[in-house]
Amino acid sequence: KNVTALADPGVELKEGSNLTLTCKADSLPEVSAYTWIKSSVTHSETVGHGQKITLHFLKSSDSDHYFCISRNEIGSANSSSIFIRVKYAPKGVDINPKLAELKEGDKLTLMCLVQSSNPEVDMQSYKWYKDGQEINQQTMNTFTVPSVRQRDKGGYQCQARNSVGETMSTHITLVSVKYPPKTPNLTMKEVVKEGELYTITCTVESSPQATLTLSRSSLTNPEKDIITVNEIQSNILKFAANATVSDAGMYTCEAENTEGKNFSKNQLKVLYAPKSVTALADPGVELKEGSNLTLTCKADSLPEVSAYTWIKSSVTHSETVGHGQKITLHFLKSSDSDHYFCISRNEIGSANSSSIFIRVK
Repeated sequence: KNVTALADPGVELKEGSNLTLTCKADSLPEVSAYTWIKSSVTHSETVGHGQKITLHFLKSSDSDHYFCISRNEIGSANSSSIFIRVKYAPKGVDINPKLAELKEGDKLTLMCLVQSSNPEVDMQSYKWYKDGQEINQQTMNTFTVPSVRQRDKGGYQCQARNSVGETMSTHITLVSVKYPPKTPNLTMKEVVKEGELYTITCTVESSPQATLTLSRSSLTNPEKDIITVNEIQSNILKFAANATVSDAGMYTCEAENTEGKNFSKNQLKVLYAPKSVTALADPGVELKEGSNLTLTCKADSLPEVSAYTWIKSSVTHSETVGHGQKITLHFLKSSDSDHYFCISRNEIGSANSSSIFIRVK
Protein backbone atom coordinates (compact mmCIF):
# COMPACT_ATOMS: atom_id res chain seq x y z
CA LYS A 1 0.00 0.00 0.00
CA ASN A 2 0.93 3.67 -0.26
CA VAL A 3 3.48 2.95 -2.99
CA THR A 4 5.40 6.16 -3.76
CA ALA A 5 8.10 6.97 -6.31
CA LEU A 6 10.66 9.62 -5.31
CA ALA A 7 13.21 11.41 -7.54
CA ASP A 8 16.53 12.80 -6.35
CA PRO A 9 17.68 15.52 -6.87
CA GLY A 10 14.25 16.34 -8.39
CA VAL A 11 12.03 15.91 -11.41
CA GLU A 12 13.77 18.60 -13.53
CA LEU A 13 17.40 17.94 -14.40
CA LYS A 14 19.95 19.03 -16.95
CA GLU A 15 21.15 16.69 -19.65
CA GLY A 16 24.16 14.73 -18.43
CA SER A 17 22.99 14.65 -14.81
CA ASN A 18 22.40 11.50 -12.73
CA LEU A 19 18.91 10.66 -11.41
CA THR A 20 18.20 8.41 -8.41
CA LEU A 21 14.71 6.87 -8.18
CA THR A 22 13.50 5.41 -4.85
CA CYS A 23 10.34 3.36 -4.33
CA LYS A 24 8.65 3.30 -0.94
CA ALA A 25 5.77 1.02 0.09
CA ASP A 26 3.93 -0.20 3.21
CA SER A 27 3.45 -3.99 3.24
CA LEU A 28 3.54 -7.16 5.33
CA PRO A 29 5.51 -9.14 4.65
CA GLU A 30 8.10 -6.72 3.25
CA VAL A 31 8.29 -6.01 -0.45
CA SER A 32 10.33 -8.72 -2.13
CA ALA A 33 10.72 -7.08 -5.58
CA TYR A 34 10.70 -3.62 -7.10
CA THR A 35 10.40 -2.91 -10.84
CA TRP A 36 10.82 0.49 -12.49
CA ILE A 37 8.84 1.32 -15.62
CA LYS A 38 9.35 4.16 -18.08
CA SER A 39 6.01 4.83 -19.72
CA SER A 40 4.82 6.97 -22.61
CA VAL A 41 1.54 7.03 -24.52
CA THR A 42 2.77 4.53 -27.08
CA HIS A 43 5.45 2.57 -25.29
CA SER A 44 6.46 1.20 -21.89
CA GLU A 45 9.74 -0.41 -20.89
CA THR A 46 11.45 -1.69 -17.78
CA VAL A 47 14.42 0.49 -16.81
CA GLY A 48 15.56 -1.22 -13.61
CA HIS A 49 14.95 -3.39 -10.55
CA GLY A 50 15.42 -2.58 -6.91
CA GLN A 51 14.05 -0.20 -4.38
CA LYS A 52 16.61 2.37 -5.50
CA ILE A 53 18.07 2.75 -9.00
CA THR A 54 20.27 5.39 -10.60
CA LEU A 55 20.03 6.56 -14.20
CA HIS A 56 23.40 7.96 -15.30
CA PHE A 57 24.15 10.72 -17.82
CA LEU A 58 20.55 11.57 -18.64
CA LYS A 59 19.73 12.34 -22.27
CA SER A 60 16.87 14.34 -23.69
CA SER A 61 15.22 11.04 -24.69
CA ASP A 62 15.00 10.11 -20.99
CA SER A 63 12.23 12.69 -20.45
CA ASP A 64 9.09 10.60 -19.63
CA HIS A 65 6.78 9.21 -16.94
CA TYR A 66 8.31 6.78 -14.43
CA PHE A 67 6.62 4.61 -11.82
CA CYS A 68 7.54 1.63 -9.67
CA ILE A 69 5.79 -1.72 -9.05
CA SER A 70 6.28 -3.28 -5.61
CA ARG A 71 5.52 -6.98 -4.94
CA ASN A 72 5.36 -9.39 -2.03
CA GLU A 73 3.86 -12.86 -1.73
CA ILE A 74 0.43 -11.37 -1.14
CA GLY A 75 0.28 -9.15 -4.26
CA SER A 76 1.57 -6.05 -6.02
CA ALA A 77 0.81 -2.34 -6.35
CA ASN A 78 1.96 0.55 -8.54
CA SER A 79 3.09 4.01 -7.52
CA SER A 80 1.70 7.07 -9.15
CA SER A 81 3.92 8.10 -12.06
CA ILE A 82 6.28 11.04 -11.84
CA PHE A 83 7.29 12.98 -14.92
CA ILE A 84 11.00 13.43 -15.30
CA ARG A 85 11.91 16.43 -17.42
CA VAL A 86 15.43 16.49 -18.85
CA LYS A 87 16.40 20.02 -19.80
CA TYR A 88 19.02 20.65 -22.45
CA ALA A 89 20.54 23.41 -24.51
CA PRO A 90 19.19 23.97 -28.04
CA LYS A 91 20.04 21.21 -30.53
CA GLY A 92 20.23 21.12 -34.30
CA VAL A 93 20.70 24.87 -34.70
CA ASP A 94 20.84 25.78 -38.39
CA ILE A 95 20.29 28.70 -40.75
CA ASN A 96 17.99 28.94 -43.71
CA PRO A 97 18.90 29.54 -46.49
CA LYS A 98 22.28 27.82 -46.70
CA LEU A 99 23.51 30.26 -49.35
CA ALA A 100 22.31 33.73 -50.33
CA GLU A 101 23.31 35.35 -53.63
CA LEU A 102 21.86 38.85 -53.85
CA LYS A 103 22.21 42.06 -55.79
CA GLU A 104 22.80 45.43 -54.17
CA GLY A 105 19.46 46.74 -52.93
CA ASP A 106 17.87 43.29 -52.48
CA LYS A 107 16.38 42.26 -49.13
CA LEU A 108 18.30 39.72 -47.05
CA THR A 109 16.34 37.43 -44.72
CA LEU A 110 17.98 34.67 -42.67
CA MET A 111 16.12 32.41 -40.24
CA CYS A 112 17.66 30.59 -37.30
CA LEU A 113 16.10 27.14 -36.90
CA VAL A 114 16.24 25.00 -33.74
CA GLN A 115 15.50 21.30 -34.08
CA SER A 116 14.75 20.83 -30.37
CA SER A 117 15.22 22.62 -27.06
CA ASN A 118 14.07 22.12 -23.47
CA PRO A 119 12.99 24.60 -22.37
CA GLU A 120 12.09 26.22 -25.66
CA VAL A 121 14.15 29.12 -26.94
CA ASP A 122 12.53 32.46 -26.26
CA MET A 123 11.86 34.53 -29.39
CA GLN A 124 14.38 37.13 -28.27
CA SER A 125 17.10 34.73 -27.13
CA TYR A 126 19.11 34.62 -30.35
CA LYS A 127 22.42 36.13 -31.36
CA TRP A 128 23.70 36.72 -34.88
CA TYR A 129 27.29 36.79 -36.02
CA LYS A 130 28.94 38.01 -39.23
CA ASP A 131 32.46 36.79 -39.93
CA GLY A 132 32.77 35.82 -36.26
CA GLN A 133 31.71 39.23 -34.89
CA GLU A 134 28.44 39.63 -33.02
CA ILE A 135 25.86 41.84 -34.73
CA ASN A 136 24.45 44.13 -32.05
CA GLN A 137 20.71 44.61 -31.48
CA GLN A 138 19.77 41.45 -33.38
CA THR A 139 18.04 39.08 -30.92
CA MET A 140 15.19 37.57 -32.95
CA ASN A 141 15.26 34.24 -34.77
CA THR A 142 14.94 36.15 -38.06
CA PHE A 143 17.73 38.42 -39.29
CA THR A 144 16.84 41.01 -41.93
CA VAL A 145 18.69 43.61 -43.96
CA PRO A 146 16.10 45.62 -45.97
CA SER A 147 18.58 46.75 -48.65
CA VAL A 148 21.91 44.94 -48.83
CA ARG A 149 25.14 46.69 -49.66
CA GLN A 150 28.64 45.45 -50.36
CA ARG A 151 29.46 45.68 -46.65
CA ASP A 152 26.79 43.04 -45.88
CA LYS A 153 28.61 40.21 -47.69
CA GLY A 154 30.23 37.57 -45.49
CA GLY A 155 29.63 34.43 -43.44
CA TYR A 156 26.65 34.45 -41.05
CA GLN A 157 25.96 32.24 -38.01
CA CYS A 158 23.28 32.29 -35.34
CA GLN A 159 23.26 31.24 -31.70
CA ALA A 160 20.18 30.02 -29.82
CA ARG A 161 20.03 30.24 -26.02
CA ASN A 162 17.78 28.88 -23.25
CA SER A 163 18.20 28.59 -19.47
CA VAL A 164 20.43 25.53 -19.84
CA GLY A 165 22.91 26.82 -22.36
CA GLU A 166 23.56 28.21 -25.82
CA THR A 167 24.37 26.56 -29.13
CA MET A 168 25.97 28.03 -32.24
CA SER A 169 24.83 26.95 -35.67
CA THR A 170 27.31 24.54 -37.20
CA HIS A 171 26.62 25.80 -40.71
CA ILE A 172 27.86 29.17 -41.97
CA THR A 173 25.60 30.84 -44.50
CA LEU A 174 27.64 32.70 -47.10
CA VAL A 175 26.03 35.90 -48.32
CA SER A 176 27.37 37.33 -51.57
CA VAL A 177 26.32 40.73 -52.89
CA LYS A 178 26.58 41.36 -56.61
CA TYR A 179 27.27 44.92 -57.69
CA PRO A 180 28.60 46.69 -60.78
CA PRO A 181 32.25 47.73 -60.91
CA LYS A 182 33.24 50.73 -58.82
CA THR A 183 35.28 53.41 -60.57
CA PRO A 184 38.52 51.66 -61.60
CA ASN A 185 41.78 52.84 -60.03
CA LEU A 186 44.03 53.66 -62.99
CA THR A 187 47.64 54.15 -61.86
CA MET A 188 50.27 55.43 -64.31
CA LYS A 189 52.82 58.16 -64.88
CA GLU A 190 51.38 61.12 -66.75
CA VAL A 191 54.70 62.18 -68.33
CA VAL A 192 57.51 59.89 -69.54
CA LYS A 193 60.51 60.28 -71.82
CA GLU A 194 60.82 58.40 -75.07
CA GLY A 195 62.49 55.05 -74.39
CA GLU A 196 61.63 55.14 -70.68
CA LEU A 197 59.85 52.13 -69.18
CA TYR A 198 56.34 53.00 -68.06
CA THR A 199 53.78 50.87 -66.23
CA ILE A 200 49.98 51.05 -66.18
CA THR A 201 48.01 49.29 -63.46
CA CYS A 202 44.22 49.15 -63.29
CA THR A 203 42.36 47.66 -60.33
CA VAL A 204 38.64 47.54 -59.60
CA GLU A 205 36.17 46.38 -56.97
CA SER A 206 33.22 44.36 -58.27
CA SER A 207 31.15 41.26 -57.72
CA PRO A 208 31.20 39.07 -59.70
CA GLN A 209 34.69 39.54 -61.13
CA ALA A 210 34.91 42.11 -63.90
CA THR A 211 36.46 41.88 -67.35
CA LEU A 212 39.11 44.60 -67.69
CA THR A 213 40.20 46.18 -70.98
CA LEU A 214 42.79 48.88 -71.63
CA SER A 215 42.55 51.16 -74.67
CA ARG A 216 44.28 54.25 -76.06
CA SER A 217 43.10 57.13 -78.24
CA SER A 218 44.87 60.27 -79.49
CA LEU A 219 44.25 63.38 -81.57
CA THR A 220 45.72 61.66 -84.60
CA ASN A 221 43.83 58.43 -83.90
CA PRO A 222 40.56 59.21 -82.06
CA GLU A 223 39.34 55.61 -82.37
CA LYS A 224 40.16 53.51 -79.31
CA ASP A 225 42.91 50.96 -79.85
CA ILE A 226 42.62 47.94 -77.56
CA ILE A 227 45.99 47.25 -75.95
CA THR A 228 47.27 43.73 -75.42
CA VAL A 229 48.26 43.77 -71.76
CA ASN A 230 51.06 41.87 -70.04
CA GLU A 231 49.05 40.45 -67.15
CA ILE A 232 45.43 40.13 -66.02
CA GLN A 233 44.52 38.67 -62.63
CA SER A 234 41.38 38.86 -60.53
CA ASN A 235 40.21 42.45 -61.10
CA ILE A 236 43.82 43.56 -61.75
CA LEU A 237 45.32 44.59 -65.11
CA LYS A 238 49.00 45.40 -65.71
CA PHE A 239 50.79 46.77 -68.77
CA ALA A 240 54.42 47.81 -69.20
CA ALA A 241 56.41 49.03 -72.23
CA ASN A 242 59.24 51.32 -73.29
CA ALA A 243 57.66 54.59 -74.36
CA THR A 244 57.44 55.56 -78.01
CA VAL A 245 55.97 58.76 -79.39
CA SER A 246 52.94 56.84 -80.63
CA ASP A 247 52.21 55.70 -77.06
CA ALA A 248 51.08 59.21 -76.12
CA GLY A 249 47.33 59.65 -75.73
CA MET A 250 44.30 59.12 -73.53
CA TYR A 251 44.23 55.74 -71.80
CA THR A 252 40.91 54.22 -70.71
CA CYS A 253 40.50 51.28 -68.35
CA GLU A 254 37.02 49.77 -68.60
CA ALA A 255 35.58 47.23 -66.18
CA GLU A 256 32.42 45.25 -66.97
CA ASN A 257 30.50 42.45 -65.25
CA THR A 258 26.94 41.12 -65.30
CA GLU A 259 25.72 44.05 -63.16
CA GLY A 260 27.14 46.91 -65.20
CA LYS A 261 30.33 48.69 -66.23
CA ASN A 262 32.53 51.63 -65.31
CA PHE A 263 35.73 53.28 -66.53
CA SER A 264 38.62 55.60 -65.70
CA LYS A 265 40.77 57.75 -67.98
CA ASN A 266 44.26 59.20 -67.77
CA GLN A 267 46.48 61.13 -70.20
CA LEU A 268 50.04 60.05 -71.06
CA LYS A 269 52.54 62.52 -72.50
CA VAL A 270 55.72 61.20 -74.12
CA LEU A 271 58.56 63.72 -74.18
CA TYR A 272 61.05 63.38 -77.02
CA ALA A 273 64.04 65.11 -78.53
CA PRO A 274 63.57 67.03 -81.80
CA LYS A 275 62.68 64.94 -84.83
CA SER A 276 62.21 65.67 -88.54
CA VAL A 277 64.51 68.69 -88.32
CA THR A 278 64.46 70.61 -91.62
CA ALA A 279 66.38 73.67 -92.84
CA LEU A 280 64.61 75.96 -95.34
CA ALA A 281 66.11 78.78 -97.45
CA ASP A 282 64.23 81.85 -98.66
CA PRO A 283 64.10 82.95 -101.43
CA GLY A 284 66.04 79.81 -102.47
CA VAL A 285 69.41 78.12 -102.49
CA GLU A 286 70.82 80.09 -105.42
CA LEU A 287 71.16 83.86 -104.94
CA LYS A 288 73.11 86.76 -106.41
CA GLU A 289 75.89 88.41 -104.51
CA GLY A 290 74.51 91.23 -102.37
CA SER A 291 71.19 89.50 -101.74
CA ASN A 292 69.70 88.67 -98.35
CA LEU A 293 69.10 85.04 -97.31
CA THR A 294 66.61 83.95 -94.65
CA LEU A 295 67.16 80.51 -93.10
CA THR A 296 64.34 78.83 -91.15
CA CYS A 297 64.63 75.68 -88.98
CA LYS A 298 61.62 73.48 -88.39
CA ALA A 299 61.42 70.55 -85.94
CA ASP A 300 58.89 68.30 -84.22
CA SER A 301 59.51 67.90 -80.47
CA LEU A 302 57.95 67.76 -77.00
CA PRO A 303 58.60 69.96 -75.20
CA GLU A 304 59.14 72.64 -77.82
CA VAL A 305 62.63 73.41 -79.09
CA SER A 306 64.37 75.74 -76.66
CA ALA A 307 67.42 76.61 -78.80
CA TYR A 308 68.37 76.71 -82.48
CA THR A 309 71.93 76.99 -83.75
CA TRP A 310 72.97 77.56 -87.39
CA ILE A 311 76.19 76.05 -88.66
CA LYS A 312 78.09 76.90 -91.86
CA SER A 313 80.08 73.83 -92.76
CA SER A 314 82.76 73.03 -95.31
CA VAL A 315 85.13 70.11 -95.63
CA THR A 316 87.82 71.82 -93.58
CA HIS A 317 85.95 74.24 -91.37
CA SER A 318 82.67 74.75 -89.49
CA GLU A 319 81.42 77.88 -87.77
CA THR A 320 78.31 79.14 -86.04
CA VAL A 321 76.56 81.79 -88.08
CA GLY A 322 73.52 82.47 -85.91
CA HIS A 323 71.00 81.48 -83.26
CA GLY A 324 67.22 81.29 -83.46
CA GLN A 325 64.63 79.46 -85.47
CA LYS A 326 64.93 82.07 -88.21
CA ILE A 327 68.06 84.07 -89.14
CA THR A 328 68.87 86.43 -92.03
CA LEU A 329 72.23 86.69 -93.70
CA HIS A 330 72.60 90.19 -95.30
CA PHE A 331 74.55 91.25 -98.41
CA LEU A 332 75.77 87.80 -99.38
CA LYS A 333 79.31 87.50 -100.72
CA SER A 334 80.80 84.76 -102.85
CA SER A 335 82.54 83.42 -99.74
CA ASP A 336 79.12 82.69 -98.22
CA SER A 337 78.62 79.84 -100.64
CA ASP A 338 78.68 76.70 -98.50
CA HIS A 339 76.63 74.05 -96.68
CA TYR A 340 74.31 75.22 -93.92
CA PHE A 341 72.38 73.20 -91.34
CA CYS A 342 70.59 73.83 -88.08
CA ILE A 343 70.77 72.13 -84.67
CA SER A 344 67.56 72.12 -82.60
CA ARG A 345 67.62 71.38 -78.87
CA ASN A 346 65.17 70.82 -76.01
CA GLU A 347 65.56 69.38 -72.49
CA ILE A 348 65.41 65.82 -73.84
CA GLY A 349 68.13 66.08 -76.51
CA SER A 350 69.14 67.55 -79.87
CA ALA A 351 69.05 66.75 -83.58
CA ASN A 352 70.54 68.18 -86.77
CA SER A 353 68.84 68.97 -90.02
CA SER A 354 70.22 67.80 -93.32
CA SER A 355 72.50 70.45 -94.81
CA ILE A 356 71.47 72.66 -97.70
CA PHE A 357 74.02 74.09 -100.11
CA ILE A 358 73.75 77.82 -100.65
CA ARG A 359 75.27 78.98 -103.94
CA VAL A 360 76.06 82.68 -104.27
CA LYS A 361 76.32 83.72 -107.88
